[in-house]
Amino acid sequence: MQEKAERAHKVHLNSGRYISAIESIVENPEWAFIYAPGAGSNIEDPFALSAAEKLAVHGIALIRFQFPFSERGSKSPDAEAVLLESWESIVNAFKDAAPRIVIGGRSLGGRIASSLIAKGQIVDALALFAYPLHPPGSPDRKRTEHFNTISIPTFFCSGTKDAFGSPAELESASSIITGSSLNLLEGADHGFRAGKLRAQAEVWEEAIGLFIAWLKQLSI
Repeated sequence: MQEKAERAHKVHLNSGRYISAIESIVENPEWAFIYAPGAGSNIEDPFALSAAEKLAVHGIALIRFQFPFSERGSKSPDAEAVLLESWESIVNAFKDAAPRIVIGGRSLGGRIASSLIAKGQIVDALALFAYPLHPPGSPDRKRTEHFNTISIPTFFCSGTKDAFGSPAELESASSIITGSSLNLLEGADHGFRAGKLRAQAEVWEEAIGLFIAWLKQLSI
């Protein structure tokens, strides 16, 4: 098992802002996973912290960052243009962190990553945890208009009780991306909580395990 080690970074944006990033140090990683949290979290996202340790054991480095609104301590997300600029700057800063790069994150973080890919950003794979397919109660407002321009391996992982997208809706949406992988966490909601059914740590472990297995399959 590799010893846990991290390195902090400041990545400057063209707008003059900067964003914080933390890189888990893994010796000779095959993959680096660049991760952005959901709107309600930040660089200390608990799911990312749990993932970093498990990924490192398998030789996968995790680079987590936060958007400018989190740097300011605000709970209101930045305009989409700023979120996209943040993602683009982070990818450019860490594009050589490993031979293969996968980007994504939870909810908002993953959604903006998918938009960046649709706009032509070149990476090896995309990982979408708890993708916010539509606002709760508004299934007609689907956020899939860009999916048909995504052509890289894409990993979806959501709970079966996620109010932002039912299993059937996610199956339909994920099928737009050729060769995507849809993984469902039984009983889990948008926050990967499963109530009395099972502990959140167990849900996280399942999600991370599925992701690791998927990356290993891509490496064959």
